[in-house]
Amino acid sequence: MGEGRGEGDSDLITPLLPLLATGDLGGAITELETQAASPSSSAPANSIHLLAGILSFRQGDFPRALLHFEQAKNDSSPISDHIALWHAKTLNRLEHFREAASTLAPLIPVPLPTEKSDRESSPIEAEIYWETVRAQIGLKEWGEALRLIGARTENRKKDPDDEIRAEFFEGLILWKQGSTGAAENVWKKILLDAARHPLEEEILELYNSREINPLSYLSREDWLARADNLADRGA
Repeated sequence: MGEGRGEGDSDLITPLLPLLATGDLGGAITELETQAASPSSSAPANSIHLLAGILSFRQGDFPRALLHFEQAKNDSSPISDHIALWHAKTLNRLEHFREAASTLAPLIPVPLPTEKSDRESSPIEAEIYWETVRAQIGLKEWGEALRLIGARTENRKKDPDDEIRAEFFEGLILWKQGSTGAAENVWKKILLDAARHPLEEEILELYNSREINPLSYLSREDWLARADNLADRGA
């Protein structure tokens, strides 16, 4: 099977469109699994499994996602970095932190403390980096996690998303160490200044896991400031 874009990509996507349009992730995953099992499919097998894995991940079926990412692995594929990233994301959700870190280790560019970097980071490079930080936190390697956070934010050209992610993971370390109040103080800035950032959902899930009253996340004045921030951004 070829790896380039072409007729196979169309064959892969076209049957999924009506299913995805109606939010039928389960149906789309089943369609992809049917394609993967068909010897006549013209789409690359690793592309099929990657997409099936991502949809399974989005559905919260992490064991099923893991199976697909393991079947998608192909070091010679041009999408091998994407497969490794999603594989590691799934391993982290399943709390297989050491395996996640090992999966990402060959891909992560770690800036040296004595160097400054103005090179723009690609979105996937940034995701790989931060997913590595998540694995180190899962392993309770607090010092290594903080070293990686510092290396990313201190030695690169300022990136607003990196700053938000650094604050999130610094808060997550505090949360995992039992300092929930300190973590909430760190995350308050994200809830106020970066409302609707993708990491906000995870913060709220962590609060819910401790049965923290949503109204206590922020003061009344803070909620009003958050609403103003969203309005200013047209969100």
